Amino acid sequence: MAITPAERLDFLNEQRLLGHYCDVSILVQGQAFKAHRAVLAASSLYFRDLFSSAADSSSSSSDSSSQAVFELPSSVTPTCFQQILSFCYTGRLTTFFDR
Repeated sequence: MAITPAERLDFLNEQRLLGHYCDVSILVQGQAFKAHRAVLAASSLYFRDLFSSAADSSSSSSDSSSQAVFELPSSVTPTCFQQILSFCYTGRLTTFFDR
């Protein structure tokens, strides 16, 4: 039985929430959010460019088993980033008016 794209994202989101197979941490005002680099890069040009520029500037001898860490600008709040991250994994955005 084939897995639909929506189910695939659900599985990836479940893995993210459990901290499984995450290969990047995004720091937002000191709070770390674990994620999958491929999901963020596929969902956002900002992250694609951020990860690409980091890969270009790193040496070829870097340890690929270590988790990459990126810090976002201080203007981004953890609450805001949590919504962005959730959107990347679910395709759904919860707004203030939806609550």
